[in-house]
Amino acid sequence: MAKFKDLSGQRFSRWLVLSYEGKNKQKLSIFKCKCDCGVIKILRGTELVRGHTKSCGCSSEDSIKDLIGKQYGKLVVLKMTSQRKYRSVVWKCRCDCGNIVYVQSGALQSGNTQSCGCLNLGNLKHGMSKSVEHRTWRAMIDRCTNPNNKKYLDYGGRGITICERWLGEDGFIHFFEDMGPRPSNNHSIDRKDNDLLINGYSKDNCGWADKTIQSNNTRSVPHSNNLIEHKRWRQLLQGSLVHFVTGQAATSIYEKYLGCSVEEFLRYIESRFEPWMNWDNYGKASFKKQTWNLGHIRGCNTFDLSKEEDRLVCFNYRNLKPMDARKNAQQARAY
Repeated sequence: MAKFKDLSGQRFSRWLVLSYEGKNKQKLSIFKCKCDCGVIKILRGTELVRGHTKSCGCSSEDSIKDLIGKQYGKLVVLKMTSQRKYRSVVWKCRCDCGNIVYVQSGALQSGNTQSCGCLNLGNLKHGMSKSVEHRTWRAMIDRCTNPNNKKYLDYGGRGITICERWLGEDGFIHFFEDMGPRPSNNHSIDRKDNDLLINGYSKDNCGWADKTIQSNNTRSVPHSNNLIEHKRWRQLLQGSLVHFVTGQAATSIYEKYLGCSVEEFLRYIESRFEPWMNWDNYGKASFKKQTWNLGHIRGCNTFDLSKEEDRLVCFNYRNLKPMDARKNAQQARAY
């Protein structure tokens, strides 16, 4: 049997052993320990000696995600405090109403805390804070204003905004007045014109729609009655763009759709390069290196490419820009 060793008074990383507390059910020596941050915990002597535990969790500061400057609901994160609550970092935040509050990381990132409490007071005006209409309204605002939202790239990132009437303290009340109750569980909010960016979410451009209607309005559905011709022209013209950029031979008849000469087109694209872009890292999306390719500002499927007038607009140089290849691939489903 191993000889008992009292670890009281000894330090193991951030743990200071305070006292011997006997043995646990497995007949292993246990000790009362205090972490440098103030947390007190009962630990086995073996996990201290072998280095299996070095702190209560506060030592992983380097892995803490920096939230300073980010906005969660009505709260803007100002600074990280030295406080910890349930091993979670506590942040100093300023609410839009001016109040200062202290909130845990998890409460901010999960959306459980979005104001100093004034947001909940506002909900008392309508009594619908738990309704599906209110959840729809909050989700609409989040995907248009919160860069951390997974859908932000397709909404706020595209420049889609919400009308002033649906924002602010009485925003939900006006939203409900304009939209009314959701007709059924199969309905959700729908933008009639998906290419309307400014005030894309407004009374004039929104309504409740079922999945059938929404599928007809989505950008992923080509706006063409002749899908075979639409797809044929899309492949031809996109292939020509690749040839123009890479210097391969391309049929000259396709050059007219650029609205300029190939040389002018290439100079225009280069003028819109981000700092990391150059002609050598043009190509398909890759996880090995950062690449770029051409993207459409207004997506191909919002045009009827079986029509000459739509082709001249869709593939005009003003509707094209160099984009990070991976981001462009993510958006491909919407175009």
